[in-house]
Amino acid sequence: PDMRGCSGGAQKGVLVSGGVPDLGFVVDGREATSLGSEHWTLDQHGFALLSAKPSALSREAFLAAPMGDVNGHSGAALGDYYQEVRDMALALFPAAERVQVSYHIVRQAGGDPKDSGKRHHVPPKVQGSEAHRVASRMVHNWNFIEFFPPDYTRKLAEQLYAQGPAGEEALLREMVESQAMALTDNPYALMSGAGPELQAEVLALLRDDADYAFVSRARQAIPSPGADDGSTGADAGPAVRNVQPKDPESKAHQVAVGILQCVRRVKLLPESSAKRFASLLHEEGAAGEKAFLDEVVAEHAMPLFENQYALMPGASSELQAEVLALLRDDEDYDLLSRMRGAVPKSEAAQVPKPEPEVQPPAYGVHTDVSAKGWYDQFRQAHPRTSSFGSVPKGFKRRVLLVKFWRGINPETPIVNHHLAMLDKRTVSDCDIAENEISFKGGLIAQYNLAAATDEGRRWVYFPGMRHDEVLCFVQGDLTLRGAGPAEVTFPADRRDHSTFHTAFEDPEAPPDAWPRESVEAAAVVFLPLEAEDGGEELEAQRAARGQSGCWARTPDPVRGGH
Repeated sequence: PDMRGCSGGAQKGVLVSGGVPDLGFVVDGREATSLGSEHWTLDQHGFALLSAKPSALSREAFLAAPMGDVNGHSGAALGDYYQEVRDMALALFPAAERVQVSYHIVRQAGGDPKDSGKRHHVPPKVQGSEAHRVASRMVHNWNFIEFFPPDYTRKLAEQLYAQGPAGEEALLREMVESQAMALTDNPYALMSGAGPELQAEVLALLRDDADYAFVSRARQAIPSPGADDGSTGADAGPAVRNVQPKDPESKAHQVAVGILQCVRRVKLLPESSAKRFASLLHEEGAAGEKAFLDEVVAEHAMPLFENQYALMPGASSELQAEVLALLRDDEDYDLLSRMRGAVPKSEAAQVPKPEPEVQPPAYGVHTDVSAKGWYDQFRQAHPRTSSFGSVPKGFKRRVLLVKFWRGINPETPIVNHHLAMLDKRTVSDCDIAENEISFKGGLIAQYNLAAATDEGRRWVYFPGMRHDEVLCFVQGDLTLRGAGPAEVTFPADRRDHSTFHTAFEDPEAPPDAWPRESVEAAAVVFLPLEAEDGGEELEAQRAARGQSGCWARTPDPVRGGH
């Protein structure tokens, strides 16, 4: 483990650089102070680690219901766990009048490392070598070929099968160069900013090392252009192979053509998805067509940490509308006709509800919501006319959104793909910006951080989290008011609204470590009614911020002032 000096002495932790995200030094939260993990609190830092909180549910029970909410949708299957989360929330906030667990998500990193017969898994042959680490990870990426954009997969197939040795060499060089891109250009680059020496070393390993066997594995993962990949047959619909953007300079036209290429991979869809699309396209009329187009466009506008192959991540509503219009109205694109041909009407019989799936870890520094995003979610669930949606005149009520995150496998601790928390005292308001992202047909307001790494910021993780340990962190904080000009207010400083976090890959984790399996649950905590103070204290806090709207970082007793 790395040791870093600071005003409080050497600290234990891990250096995370050149990955996604590039966090720099991440402090071991168990060793940062003499108080150990008890040093961290929700009020002071934005997160806390709870101990001795075992769950009665088995790993299998969580994996069988990987997503759910209070409206059913698999949430009922984890009713006992929702009660466990309520109990933990009440232990943290004993005065709370109500705790509502709104949803849960199960996440899993990769697959079973012992399943070598089905997965491309070659540990780095030389431990400590950056070139071998990158080569190993690039080999591992072939396990996820089904998530590659179809047009990119087709290009790789042509290089492998139609262009001979020159095509193989071009494939190798292009893939190595892509892993050395800046993270702004490729947020999943494995060696961002790498120099020519490291790139050459990785290239040689992929080309010449028989254990990595990169080109051979590529052929195993990618079918030849003549193979049955869903692009041929009587039901394939109008050809999409040669469709080109009508306006090559237009982002909307580029995205539209990229989406059309996905039609050729329709046979790779899960059966439930194919049947649902068939029902929308063949049986539900104009409403079904609209729902299908809205879903497709929204999927490609997701942030990269939700869909790493999105063709227009974080796209504006204007760009999404332009793409949708092209796919719906332009006869040269005409996504609806193409998909009807690719998904026969017979598939529509007995359409099941979409089955929830285990999600991958969420890489990329983010908050789930901003203040606006939390308010929007709160109002959707609790209208003003509901019992907890407003407060009487002269009173106020604080409402928190708190996440509870834990491992689900009692047989092994979490040894990789940890969850890192940003100590909220070490970030300035000036570094936080709000933006809206498109997610499953709706807009969600979130916070962005200017950059993941910064000398003054402190990232914290808890290595080796056991099954009975739970990491909790704040993701929303609002106060309902019964008097004054605003019905809802938020903490004056944005860093108190929501805690930044991200999954990250531990460079020191054993290559054969069991993949991280975790569950996160969101709890809405309603604190008791209080007498309204008229807002004078809040206005004084706002005035203290001055004209810049920025608060300085809080002096840190562990690291020292900034």
